[in-house]
Amino acid sequence: MVTTNPETLEPRLSRLEGAYEHVATKEDVANVRTEVANVRTEIADVRTEIAEVRTDIAGVKAYVAAAETRLIRWGVGGMSVGFAAMTAILKLT
Repeated sequence: MVTTNPETLEPRLSRLEGAYEHVATKEDVANVRTEVANVRTEIADVRTEIAEVRTDIAGVKAYVAAAETRLIRWGVGGMSVGFAAMTAILKLT
């Protein structure tokens, strides 16, 4: 069963013309694809920079750990020397 629309041609045509403005052209689609490709490239660059920063952070952590070890060794060595000096002073008196 076919239904007929009592609407005339002019209102239907004006609605179609109004909707036509919202239709994307091939150029619009190409522009969006280009922009998406640019964003993907930027994301890849950011990921590379994040990896570099993580590598730098790992290096800083290793340096801090080594400095901490040296500081502890110096502290223990200084206490040993101080203890030996105190013992020598006490034996001399």
